[in-house]
Amino acid sequence: MLDVNDLLSLANVPFSDRDPDSLALRYSRRELEVNNLLADVSPDIFNQIASIFSGPLMKALQPIGVLERMAWLVVHQGAGASNEVAKLQALVDGLLESWVLLLALSRHGGVHALDPESPEALTGTQDWISRTTSSHMSFYWVNWVICDAIIATVRSQERWASELPSMTLKEFNALMLWSRESFTASKPIPLSDGQPGYELGLDVSRLSPAQTDTLRQVFQERTLAAAPLRMTKNGLVLATPRTFPTRAYVALLELADSSWNSGISRKGKASRDKGTLFELAAQRLLEKYLGISETGAPPYAIKLLSGIQTDLDGCWKLGDVWIITECKSYAPSKRADDAFTKLSDEVDLICNQLHVRTQALQAGQPVRSDSGEFRIEGKVDLIRLGITIDSGHSLTCRTDEYGDIHVLTLEGLVVVLGALRSPTEIAAYLHFRAVELATSQFQDECDLLIAFLRQSPPALHRLSAPGDLYFVPSDSDDWRRFLIDETIRVS
Repeated sequence: MLDVNDLLSLANVPFSDRDPDSLALRYSRRELEVNNLLADVSPDIFNQIASIFSGPLMKALQPIGVLERMAWLVVHQGAGASNEVAKLQALVDGLLESWVLLLALSRHGGVHALDPESPEALTGTQDWISRTTSSHMSFYWVNWVICDAIIATVRSQERWASELPSMTLKEFNALMLWSRESFTASKPIPLSDGQPGYELGLDVSRLSPAQTDTLRQVFQERTLAAAPLRMTKNGLVLATPRTFPTRAYVALLELADSSWNSGISRKGKASRDKGTLFELAAQRLLEKYLGISETGAPPYAIKLLSGIQTDLDGCWKLGDVWIITECKSYAPSKRADDAFTKLSDEVDLICNQLHVRTQALQAGQPVRSDSGEFRIEGKVDLIRLGITIDSGHSLTCRTDEYGDIHVLTLEGLVVVLGALRSPTEIAAYLHFRAVELATSQFQDECDLLIAFLRQSPPALHRLSAPGDLYFVPSDSDDWRRFLIDETIRVS
């Protein structure tokens, strides 16, 4: 975890002012200054970031992707017309200090005044860091594969296709091409009406967060990826030039959810349609990398030992190898302070649902689909996966009497399936993953996968250059080679 005291020193906060009350007072003053600047600056002022002075605090925070959150915040909350460099300098300085103060307040137990060393407080701090930074290794090709699965699923359902007319592969590819041009451009390149990708981009821009006076709320507003675009008088502006090419699938799922008028309930549960879309896309990805399942196409049904008829989110079978999945498209909690309970409850639910379905399978209950009934007979290799969107769930492993249950993100699933050559190698990786997660904390699936492929102890890694996120492997061997040879170990 980041050293908060070092960051407070860089922000010129004296030791005498590091108690919660002093930090909160200083934050309130900074928040007022930042809000006044946001009311005055243009949404595209961040295009002049190269013109400002990069102080010690900015140099310390830039490697973990905090500037992506700053740009996102300014694009969505900028309400004026000024593009003065001096105002951008003041705004960036104020936002960086505000971020450090909020981090420090989180380490003091957050708004709930939790015990700072409690699991609840530590999880809240880690969740807050993960949602306000973008330092994970993410890749354009992974995002493209996931989006392709989502779009193909939408186009295959008549009702979904009619309700989401802009969600086509042609529109998506055009939007990705524009985002890549924006990633390398010295100034924003607005997307205008009539240009390829505009219709899909316009729909996605409707996910923009409301203008608010509470800077804390905007800082931790769910994820960057859920609202990557804003409509301005000049056209569509990209708020997340680094994140959008790697996590546009989150926006597509949110767009589908919004279009189906279901949304997220107060308990954080995803709508049924959004959940079904997520499940079907995950099944498509399993079959893309592992081949067509003997169990046929979903939906899959099973009777539990309690007699309840229920579903199985995903089921892939070939010979004596089975993979069953439980998919959760829940969004992050509204506040990082609520993360521990929310994440714990959701992991508990995933593992319990896989547990009772395993009980039924091992007792001889069949999985039923339009292709017939399929039973576990004799000794089989059973892999159980919880698949999520919220990165707070990633790198989790639980064990019951039937073995390990692995929870990973959809991105993590593609990263793993894209590198490993067979179900046998997948099982070997998951065993390695379980052993390492029992003794260490990691935040990136790629770190563990690199260690497995290199046959070395796990460590933290990063891309050698920002442009590497656009690396597109030609096959699994090419992807393995990239992970082994091109990533840089940082600890």
